[in-house]
Amino acid sequence: MSKPPTSKPKFDQHPEHAASLVRSALAAADPADALERAWPAELRSASRVHVLAIGKASVSLARRASQLLGPALHAGAVLAPPAHAGPAREALGLSFGVYETDHPLPTARNEEAARHVAQLAAELTDADTLLTLVSGGASAQLTLPAGGVSIADLAAITEFLLKAGATIHELNTVRKHAEQLKGGGLARLARPAHVITRVASDVIGDDPGVVSSGPTAPDPTPFDEALDVLARYAARRVAPGVTARLIRGTRGEAQETVKPDDPLWRNNDLRVIASNAAMIEAVARHASELGFDVVEARSGVEGEAAALGRYLARRAIALQAVADRPSAILLGGEATVTVGEAPGLGGRNQELAAASALELQGAEGIAVLALATDGVDGPTDAAGALVHTGTAANATDIGVSLEAALHAHDTHSLLDRLNALVRTGPTGVNLIDLYAALIYPKPVGSGSGE
Repeated sequence: MSKPPTSKPKFDQHPEHAASLVRSALAAADPADALERAWPAELRSASRVHVLAIGKASVSLARRASQLLGPALHAGAVLAPPAHAGPAREALGLSFGVYETDHPLPTARNEEAARHVAQLAAELTDADTLLTLVSGGASAQLTLPAGGVSIADLAAITEFLLKAGATIHELNTVRKHAEQLKGGGLARLARPAHVITRVASDVIGDDPGVVSSGPTAPDPTPFDEALDVLARYAARRVAPGVTARLIRGTRGEAQETVKPDDPLWRNNDLRVIASNAAMIEAVARHASELGFDVVEARSGVEGEAAALGRYLARRAIALQAVADRPSAILLGGEATVTVGEAPGLGGRNQELAAASALELQGAEGIAVLALATDGVDGPTDAAGALVHTGTAANATDIGVSLEAALHAHDTHSLLDRLNALVRTGPTGVNLIDLYAALIYPKPVGSGSGE
């Protein structure tokens, strides 16, 4: 049983409260602990296990799997960012091949790493078990173009759809049909080995076929749906190799992804072990321990970042008008940002926070936190931002405009000047985002929140 707070939370404590929620979120998001809790019983008696770890949590997952497997570990492969590759080799030893990969756009070394993975899978027999550990970010890492498609094509269509505001479901539908290992392709290549997959989900709904484009998961989407995505975003001319491949697929001239009714899945064990929803539940428990009434805690939030920021601020203001105790709204999901041809520097969480700060002008005693659990919000060194009812006035005082920064999608430097950025560094986990509004009652007879 948790201990009740020793005193009622006050507004001037909101930085400490927000920092505590960040720590709670990252602890709950630890995929290695989740893997150990969900360790497959059959692996306790296995004798020839190959491990593939992909995504932002690849190193920590591979390390924990190695500890749990002991002598049953036959060999392994880890795809990791360049900065993590050296430490990964030292931590994992000779049993693992560690391959450097880039994110968010695939590069030639990502393709080379994927070829090593394909070779590993193709050499497996019915005496082998392939333990695949999947976390967010692996769609870029594990990129092996299908025939007629180049790595440049895949980078171009990925960048275009990301900037156009396509959902991760839409983007991954295209990638699955333009590559060899996504959409169940890796499991098909590993046949007849037994494939066990454990997934730390970074997508809304926790569909394992969407997380990292489902290399060992069934895919119900057809080529027609992928081609529709290109049409929806006027992207058919962006990557000619991708478009030609999808057209061939609609004509039955290219191999489809592995469908749910394929007999292949009878020899596969697939399970999601960590998710944004579970993380939000853990943060809600912690917020209660801090003394907040959690009036809403839910996952599955999507939409434009600025619109979500305004919504969260308005919801907090309305709640403050009727609440007589410190309260919290906790949302989980992943916002999107639709940018123009020459956007400034920022990220979806920084944009959400800036929009909240604008909406909070004139209010008092409310703070809004927006956090990317992987520690990387857009192409910046921040995980997100923490703003409050005085942030917009602070911006005016130093002669900068939150509204102009939002319009230009250039929030990073402004929030940095306001000391509003949240920096965690890359966390090695990725359960998408946390959005929190902390609402403190207005003190009677006071002009400021307390």
